[in-house]
This record gives sequence, structure tokens and C-alpha cells, in this order.
Amino acid sequence: MDVFSAAPHHDIFLLVFQVGVLLLAARALGEVSTRLGQPSVIGEILAGIILGPSLLAGVFPAFGELIVPQTEVRPREM
Repeated sequence: MDVFSAAPHHDIFLLVFQVGVLLLAARALGEVSTRLGQPSVIGEILAGIILGPSLLAGVFPAFGELIVPQTEVRPREM
């Protein structure tokens, strides 16, 4: 009975890539927002809206699926 198993390398790479893209976009748009005289949180929220499933997936479906996958994860049965 294997309760825990190692995650595949592809899944770990995908997670690190997703977090990196989200952090980079939030930092970049936060900086733009600050230069425009607004709080950086406005740019960070805008980055979340842009990278979210509604806007990005509508324009670039493949990239949107890579950043925010829409697949259901079901627990393994014992």
C-alpha cells in the first residue's frame, strides 16, 4: 500500500514554471503601476486578471491551459 509517491519531474517543472510566470507578471505590472503613481497591488491584481483563465485562455488557449490547467484531480482509491 503506497500512500505517497514521488511526483513526476514534468509535474514539478510545470509547477515551478507556473509560479515563476505568475510572480514575474505580478512584479512587472506592480512596477508599471508604481511608475504610474498607483499602488503596486493594483498592477499585481491586474496581472492575476490577465493570467487568469477568462482573459488569457480566451486569447491564447494553449498558454492559458499551461498556466491555469482546467483538469479535475481525483484522489487515488486505496
